[in-house]
Amino acid sequence: MPNKPKPRLSFNTIIFWFALLSALGTLANVFFVVYEVQKKYIVDRAKDFNKAYSEKVASGIDVFIKANMARLSFSASEISKNIDHPSFIQETVSRLEQQDEDFNSTLVANAYGVITQASPETLSIKDKILQDLTPIETKLPTVSDVFSSVAGNLIIFISHPIFSDTGVYQGLIGGTVRLYENNTLQNLVNGYTRKDGAYMFIIDRLGRILYHPDPNLIGSINPDNKAVAAALKGDDEFFSDTENESGLLSSYAISQKNGWRIIVQQPTKMVDQELHLLMEKIALGIMPIAVLGILLIWCVGVLISKPLTQLAQYARSLDTFESYKLIKSVPARFVEIWLIRSALLFSSSKLNEKIQELHRQVGVDALTGLANRRAMQQQIDIWKDECKSFSVISIDIDHFKRVNDTYGHAAGDITLQFLAKILLQNCRAEDLACRAGGEEFILLTPTTSLKVASVIAERLRKTIETTPVGIVGSITISAGIAIWMPDGPSVDNVFELADKLLYEAKQNGRNRVITQSE
Repeated sequence: MPNKPKPRLSFNTIIFWFALLSALGTLANVFFVVYEVQKKYIVDRAKDFNKAYSEKVASGIDVFIKANMARLSFSASEISKNIDHPSFIQETVSRLEQQDEDFNSTLVANAYGVITQASPETLSIKDKILQDLTPIETKLPTVSDVFSSVAGNLIIFISHPIFSDTGVYQGLIGGTVRLYENNTLQNLVNGYTRKDGAYMFIIDRLGRILYHPDPNLIGSINPDNKAVAAALKGDDEFFSDTENESGLLSSYAISQKNGWRIIVQQPTKMVDQELHLLMEKIALGIMPIAVLGILLIWCVGVLISKPLTQLAQYARSLDTFESYKLIKSVPARFVEIWLIRSALLFSSSKLNEKIQELHRQVGVDALTGLANRRAMQQQIDIWKDECKSFSVISIDIDHFKRVNDTYGHAAGDITLQFLAKILLQNCRAEDLACRAGGEEFILLTPTTSLKVASVIAERLRKTIETTPVGIVGSITISAGIAIWMPDGPSVDNVFELADKLLYEAKQNGRNRVITQSE
């Protein structure tokens, strides 16, 4: 009977490829888990940033309209006292138009909508009737919808009524803002630029584009744009989707003064680039461990049988916490098996440390290193399950907007990092310091009475007040303190009370701590 041909594959080769494929499968599983976790974190962070960005632009527009309405209100009051002096009215109108770039033109109309004075006078609109008599009919401060002027310019008209001392309606004073030309509003919008691929555009209540990086689109209406349609309908579900239009992350905010929608869109490819860079770093950190384990397996493969099969099987789940115990249970009758088992135990431990570190980073504020809202909620849930009381110290930096406006956002970031450092230096190991958002911080102190929490907060306040922060100099904080007890109000109510006390501290002059009444 002829001998059977010699197998081409050696036992060592089979063991090696089996171990290699197991390691690669484990790594692929780990990468998949890490990829999904990090992708959600990065996308959520980008959406939150875009949302805050659009709200900031909306707030700037509201401030612009509010400031100019106040100017018009003052001028209306002065004109009402000199309604019979055309030269004074013309002087007032000219001053409003010339003193800055807020208005492209200004005018005064009588109670019938007839323009009596205008600036610049070259407009030749005196004695003509207003295009839109809505402000005359309502006799209210008004911000018009966008419309085309006689000259064909897209403009908005901001007006304020003029009343006599006896309450008789005498007309209105108003100013126009052209969307195409240089003025304060245009400069304000142009000031919000991004270098991360995101772009912003503004639409009015009818969907007409008022501002866009492409000037050719200004004044047009695009009914097929899903983000525009969703913003007009207030469809928040559309904007909550990760990818809702042609690979774009979209967020929006509404100007409270005129109903404009500020829409921010960012290509998801920019987020993907950040994610890929992060995964490359993780791969570089994990690969040496994987290579070490494979080499050890190759060296001792000749003497391995059943124990090695078990080790290879368990190696497929290195990213689980149970894998460590399973690998340790494999009997090490030989030095070689003991070495392989040790290598896999080391790999399992390091991989789980990497995963735990990634999960920890998800719960950490990137700027300050403090816990974020997610980590704070997890810790609160643990204390609630343990029926452990805790005090809530709600902290806010006084006049933080002034720091950003005066010294720039870089100095603002340094100030936030400074406060975070002081918090960490002045809290116990069991305490949890968190950044709630913006300049708002929260310090949670478990099993601490209101009196002790008040002492901690007061010490923080004095330390921060007396410690200068670079070019910013000294800053102050205000704080509100409330306590959660297992048999007391809900956690949400306690946080609301702490915020209310913080607001009370602000109202009472700032730089102070107000504690819940016992």
